[in-house]
Amino acid sequence: MTRKLHPRQYSKVESLLFNLLDAASLEWLYYFEAARDKIVVYRGKSFKDCMLVFGEINVLIVTDSQAILEDFLKKLDAAKGYGFRCPEWMAPTIMEKFPPKEADYKGIVLLTYSSGEDEFVKYSGVQHVVRVLSEDDANEVIAYSSHHWSPVFIREKVKKGVFYGIYQANELISWLGTIWESKIACEIGFAFTKERHRGKGLMKTLTSVVTEKILQDRKIPILHTIETNTPAIRVAESLGYNLRAREWAYFYNL
Repeated sequence: MTRKLHPRQYSKVESLLFNLLDAASLEWLYYFEAARDKIVVYRGKSFKDCMLVFGEINVLIVTDSQAILEDFLKKLDAAKGYGFRCPEWMAPTIMEKFPPKEADYKGIVLLTYSSGEDEFVKYSGVQHVVRVLSEDDANEVIAYSSHHWSPVFIREKVKKGVFYGIYQANELISWLGTIWESKIACEIGFAFTKERHRGKGLMKTLTSVVTEKILQDRKIPILHTIETNTPAIRVAESLGYNLRAREWAYFYNL
């Protein structure tokens, strides 16, 4: 069965996602707040087996059934670009239906970390002064950012004052911001330190500052990283972040 999500079903799906995915659901719950009327649901006999498509390309699959997974995938356009987030066991089935453009591309294992007031361990590099970025810094951030983020998106984020940076002799050498903010959570991202300044604790200082601000707003700070990004994992865990979810992320034809 394929259809738009009915307003009466919002709370049911929200509860299901949070119970099944814990902190990993917070990003999807943000999408519920932002674009509920654009969410398409593919479901089995109950909401315990469902596939949600956000913005026509971002796919979240919730099921423990191989047969239902295969049936879900038949409903997607094989020629269209999708971004999948799902348990790792689904990888072979999805890749068979949606083979990667590059033979050695297998997707990534995405880790979701979060922290709370009773877990957070504040850190301050006494030699590091953290400032909110100004609009004059936007071009430099854009120049070093992944093509995944549009210049317009980054510039708007800088204008909103959600980017923080560390400077040395008036040079911006490291920065961090927030990607999205919902009623209950906020995702930290855009982390970057210029190569010659790495290994000095700059990102730990920035992550601590941003985390503290999110917690002061009574929201849950979360961050994503991949299992091979050891420096990011070390920073997160040293600040009291705990691993809440492990997912497989696969960007087909993007």
